[in-house]
Amino acid sequence: MSLVNGYLVINQLDVIGTAQIQGNAISVIRAADGMQQAAGGQEQRLDINGFNPGGAEVMATVSCGCSGRFTVQVWRGNTRMAWETVTGSTQFALPAHAGPENYSVFISPVSWDQQAGTPWRNVFTLMSFKR
Repeated sequence: MSLVNGYLVINQLDVIGTAQIQGNAISVIRAADGMQQAAGGQEQRLDINGFNPGGAEVMATVSCGCSGRFTVQVWRGNTRMAWETVTGSTQFALPAHAGPENYSVFISPVSWDQQAGTPWRNVFTLMSFKR
C-alpha cells in the first residue's frame, strides 16, 4: 500500500481476506449454458439447474440451428416467464431473482403454417449482470 498524489494505491486486493466495495462499484457477471443436439421434428428441452442470478435481472438467450419457425418458452421453476415464436435466435429479459433456481427452455416446431421449424442444435444461455 502506498499514497501517490493523494490516492491510496493497493497492489494486493486480498490484504484483509475480504473486499467490500461501496455502491456495488464492481460488476458481477454470472453465466451458464446448456446445449443439445437432437433429431428434429419434436419438442426439445434444455435445463440449467441451480442458476443463481444474485438478485439481478436474467438475460435468457436461445439460439437454434434450425429451419423454419419454432416456439420458445422459458420457465423458471414451475412458472413460464416468457415465450415467443421466432425463426432464429431470441433473448428475454427476466425479472430479478435471488437464490438458485432451475431454468428450462422448450423449443417446439410450429405446425400451424407451411414453415414449421425443425430444431436440431439448440443453445440456452443465462446471464445476469449486477452492478
